[in-house]
Amino acid sequence: MQKYSKLPLAFLKKELKTLEKSYEQFKEIYDYFHSEALGIKNEEIDKKLELPKDNYKYIFIRLYDPVYKDNLPAELLKKGQYLTNTTKIPAAHAAIGFDLSDEFYGLTVGGDYYLKKEVCSNPESCSYFQTCDAKKSFHYTYAIKVRPEEYEAAKEKTLAYYNSQEVKYAVLHNFPVSLYCIKKKMNLPDLPKLPISAEHREFLVNLKKSLRAYKQFKEKDRFVCSTFCSYILLTCIPRIALYFCERDFSYDYITPSELSMLPGMKFLFSGNWLDFKKDAAAFAKENPDFESYL
Repeated sequence: MQKYSKLPLAFLKKELKTLEKSYEQFKEIYDYFHSEALGIKNEEIDKKLELPKDNYKYIFIRLYDPVYKDNLPAELLKKGQYLTNTTKIPAAHAAIGFDLSDEFYGLTVGGDYYLKKEVCSNPESCSYFQTCDAKKSFHYTYAIKVRPEEYEAAKEKTLAYYNSQEVKYAVLHNFPVSLYCIKKKMNLPDLPKLPISAEHREFLVNLKKSLRAYKQFKEKDRFVCSTFCSYILLTCIPRIALYFCERDFSYDYITPSELSMLPGMKFLFSGNWLDFKKDAAAFAKENPDFESYL
């Protein structure tokens, strides 16, 4: 008999409640585009998909270009990722954060837990950084503008995973991701145009794929670093979920560099790991919108 995760009951109930809320949001978005095809206006969904001009916040994604010291498996994986990269960003790892204080949450193997706080300016902060040469490694930091309630939902979900320490790194999942990347590299598919003509059934199939992790509380093999970040985003930001569903693109196959291509993702700055705090302060000084995140 399959063993399911031993997550606390209260945590499971909370996750299922979030699933119901996410489903309702996505269903409303589908109905919106369907109604648009019929010439019917739905202003409530318009509000969910459009950002307010003044009241918004930022979620941050940090991509890593590491130079490994003595980590052959990671080096082989990195070379495979770079060979099949469909973007120009050399990224082998990704983490999500909610400010620019150099404390991001990343999923890696090694150490007591898989989901770790990663501090670039302190290479001793996690076992993954300890396998890298911080003086030679670089980062690319991005931000996505979201509604305050979306920011809080993403932060709450990430912290819930971090505090429970039940989330697992799916080591073997790197292989199907690599194969999928090769397929995309050789023959990138055309994106379907809106409105979606296949109607309700096709949308629900895509939705089911996007939310697979909600229904599979496995004891092992939950995410890799990039799929964890995209999962947090798509379950908390309706327009990101819509992006995946429109394109029949499962978050299970997104690579670190492809996170930079999500709609609304904005490049902020890059630099050496050890200089992150200094570079973040310099960036915020020139961009006052980000001063409060230091």
